[in-house]
Amino acid sequence: MANVKNEMIINQLVAKVNACISVPYSCSTNMLKKLLLLLCLISGSTYIVLYWLGTAGYRSPRKAVLHKISEYGTTSYHFSQKISSYKVSDNHQNIPKFNASILFVETTDTWIPSLSATCAVESAARIYHDKQVWFFMKGLTQKKQQEQISQSPRLFLLSQIKNVFISPLNVTELLLNTPLLPWYQKVNPSKEKYWTYVTSDAFRFALIWKYGGIYLDTDVISVNPVLEKNFLVGVPPQRISSAAFGFHRHYHFLWDCMKHFVSNYHGSIWGYQGPSLLTRMLKQKCQIPAFQALQDDKCQNISLLHPTRFYPITYPGWKIFYQPFENFPNFNNSYGVHLWNYMNKENRTVVTGSNTLIENIYKKYCPDTYKNIVLNSLPKLKRKDSKLIQ
Repeated sequence: MANVKNEMIINQLVAKVNACISVPYSCSTNMLKKLLLLLCLISGSTYIVLYWLGTAGYRSPRKAVLHKISEYGTTSYHFSQKISSYKVSDNHQNIPKFNASILFVETTDTWIPSLSATCAVESAARIYHDKQVWFFMKGLTQKKQQEQISQSPRLFLLSQIKNVFISPLNVTELLLNTPLLPWYQKVNPSKEKYWTYVTSDAFRFALIWKYGGIYLDTDVISVNPVLEKNFLVGVPPQRISSAAFGFHRHYHFLWDCMKHFVSNYHGSIWGYQGPSLLTRMLKQKCQIPAFQALQDDKCQNISLLHPTRFYPITYPGWKIFYQPFENFPNFNNSYGVHLWNYMNKENRTVVTGSNTLIENIYKKYCPDTYKNIVLNSLPKLKRKDSKLIQ
């Protein structure tokens, strides 16, 4: 009777491990190890669990196998799915592919990405499936990044995408040989009112200067690929955005922007080092168009994209994202959808079953984030104007 009971428990544990491996980011590496260890303890000496871990920051995509040894021979339980590998990038060895990468950066000390950042990175990986998508995070550490990734379902999900690379942000290395490093080493962050935003502006300029490609804010959901190589995005009235732009590596305009960043530094004014800076610098070259018709423009060899390309919903209407939609817009005229997180002071988020625009955006453009994070990780919700109440 005891043997039958043990067999039942073992079968239940095998099923749990199967479920864990089938959706890898649904449980941590430590949880998986504990389940396998529990199998060993319960089964005693009649079972051997084989579980491989790779080296150099990769978990080998090999199957976990449970071998039952008895007088009748050996029986093997092969778990239903392969244990997926996760990628972690050593910033000293691996760098984005020049002029062919989509770059995101998290400048706070967190190593757990926001829900919108997770969706933004996944959507970019899907839309730009032939390019590398890099997510640099200041809160990731070189020594603990494997553990950090395995403990965060959102990071773990992103690490499973073949063209996504997650890397610690080495600020000194990034700013080296740019006008920004002396400024960064001299400034006192404790006296800065908008330090997170200012450093975010600095880092994005340096990233595109060093590697080339496309920079996107972590609240920009990609919906169509940008084909232009050197581009800026307009916002009304006759201004330039810093939430999305792209340039070839070592493009002279970015070097001039970094020099201006330091020589005309006013960190106490919100946006002065980012969108306002790009606006000032572009005005030195040509007049910024009013963008009345849905048509892109040109400033020398820099493409100026119509605001609709990344702002189909302008910032005064940001609450539209959290309202139910009968007919989902196709965004055919846009490359990205900016969610205006800065405007969302009420911390509204995705409510499952609400049929809001934001829920439908997640379902269509970052379905893995929606299925594996939104549906599985959100607490029970009370609905009030589609706002998350906890």
